[in-house]
Amino acid sequence: MNFSLVVSDRAIQQIEKAATWFFEQSPGLEVKFIKEIERGMNFIQKNPLKCQFRYKNFRVNFLKKFDFGIHYIIENNTVFVLCVFHTSQNSDDWF
Repeated sequence: MNFSLVVSDRAIQQIEKAATWFFEQSPGLEVKFIKEIERGMNFIQKNPLKCQFRYKNFRVNFLKKFDFGIHYIIENNTVFVLCVFHTSQNSDDWF
């Protein structure tokens, strides 16, 4: 089954903020981060039901090379990416 992928403005802003931080730490690291995000998004789009539920109806795909999670929900045939957070961030700030 094919799923559409919709990434929220908030998630895009969070990715951009993290990429900027990685660039400031070590130029070039932001490229690796973005590629890992893209891999995670592709996995979610192809296999949205394989990621675990973390709370309510939200699923999370944790990146392998960076301590970030892509948080999403599934409605009908659409995956909505709502936020992207570092695993050490306070969960009260997620939404």
